Amino acid sequence: MKMDRMLGITVYLLNHGRTSAAALAAEFEVSRRTIQRDMEALCCAGIPVRALYGAGGGYEILHTFRLESLPAYGDDYVHICAALEGLVSAGGDPAARRLLKRLSAPLSPQGRADRQVFLDFGAVLEESGIAEKLRELEQAARLRETVCFDYCDAVGNKTRRLAEPLALCYRWYDWYLLAYCRLREGYRLFRLRRIDSLEKSDLPFSLAHACAEQILKQMDAADSRHYLDIRLYCRAKVRLPELLQKGERQEMENGDFILHLCLPQEEGLWRGALLSLGGSIKILSPAKLREELCEAARTFLSANGDRQLSSLT
Repeated sequence: MKMDRMLGITVYLLNHGRTSAAALAAEFEVSRRTIQRDMEALCCAGIPVRALYGAGGGYEILHTFRLESLPAYGDDYVHICAALEGLVSAGGDPAARRLLKRLSAPLSPQGRADRQVFLDFGAVLEESGIAEKLRELEQAARLRETVCFDYCDAVGNKTRRLAEPLALCYRWYDWYLLAYCRLREGYRLFRLRRIDSLEKSDLPFSLAHACAEQILKQMDAADSRHYLDIRLYCRAKVRLPELLQKGERQEMENGDFILHLCLPQEEGLWRGALLSLGGSIKILSPAKLREELCEAARTFLSANGDRQLSSLT
């Protein structure tokens, strides 16, 4: 356990630079005194750790030091393999599959049997064409090839886009393409299930782009989507889907609760999730959303059955 922590501290310092003892203690869930002993042990092992005191002080590793190989073994491979298996399930990436086979070798049969974490994105790919889009767009991003596609936005508007793909990311329960859009002259996240008629273009990239992670952080900080503040009255035994589990709860004596949510107005998935809960919830506000979903329910019943719709308001 101590050896695992010391390797972890070494990698952390190499990746983050100067770090205080308090920050290291919080990161590795040990006391500051334990961190001090670990630093002494690292120095004895030949790792050039330097301690700096005063404001802005902490520990750092001299910039001349490099690790020649990945410091992973034992349970580390279990977590790495779990992540790779999730990537393979997302689209069958051949490179990820080959790496998974190589990294699975150090795992003992007992190590495989003791796994507690499994990632499976296969259900996300049930819609026809998603896996193919993932493979094509990953290759285009890696080779810096522009792509063209038809895109339908959240309100149903269709446009033809020329884009410079940078990365694929799984967020908000779906796959998205991060790309520079020539039409909008800016970075955009495109939901893969809304992309049609995907094809490669012969045009080169127009810009030298920053790393994808940095662009995503900037986009998240400048989120310009419109959000709705929603209040729901929920029965005690209601089973909320994942999309609705991040709100604040106000518990009541009988076990019922008021749920406060803040959700993107233009996205439709959470609307379907609300409708699926039937009589287990009541929309307290906004009234316009309640009217919208009631009308959707009336339309559905009108098209699919003879039953009269009782008032939901």
